[in-house]
Amino acid sequence: MFPNKPEKAFTLVELSIVIVIIGLIIAGVTAGKGLVRQAKLQGVMSDITKYTSAYNSFKLQYNAVPGDMKNASSYWTTTNGDGNGYVTPVAEPYLAWQHLALAKLISGSYTGAASGENFVVGINAPRGPIRKSGYQFISQFNHSPIYGRGKTENGIRFGQPIAASPNSLNTGVISPGNAYLLDKKLDDGLASRGKIVANASNFAIPTNGVCVTGPFTGAAGSSNYIMTDTSDSSCVMQFWIGK
Repeated sequence: MFPNKPEKAFTLVELSIVIVIIGLIIAGVTAGKGLVRQAKLQGVMSDITKYTSAYNSFKLQYNAVPGDMKNASSYWTTTNGDGNGYVTPVAEPYLAWQHLALAKLISGSYTGAASGENFVVGINAPRGPIRKSGYQFISQFNHSPIYGRGKTENGIRFGQPIAASPNSLNTGVISPGNAYLLDKKLDDGLASRGKIVANASNFAIPTNGVCVTGPFTGAAGSSNYIMTDTSDSSCVMQFWIGK
């Protein structure tokens, strides 16, 4: 009988190498997630810049607001807006994207109409870079200017639809931390002030500690992003682009 051979164990050097490799893998995954997040945020910033430019170009070329243009059918096969200067609900937020696309100021093709009273990103609204997100034109008439702007404006909302209110992209798609980064990069970093604002899903004035500290109280209001809230479905963003 031969004596049992002793089992060979890992040396401290080998264990150290394994630990280092595991650490590098974890660091790589974390860094990768950070790069993906930055790319998506950059995508939102790029989209808003592009759509704001298209909106302003449309106004200069046609002396009208996209979606609200009262003689749009003279130029394209589409429906006219009421010409009051605002992208008013319910029809005009859908028409706005179609008018911009027909004017060749944005890429894509949009129906210009509700799909069963729904916003369907990619069909009647542009897709966003985050999950099921998309963009919706808004105005004072479907969202009062309670954020300290103190004037009537058109704007673009960034969110996703929900069954409870499908004719509005009013579900959060971004965490407060990422919302703050967008706000800080393009505006003032204040949740309730400036040309970029945010709040919780469903557009109730926030009092429940989701996304922002709330509530907003008009021009005197102030609210901060809740950095301890890490949910990617907490915040809806609004980008005011003027009349």
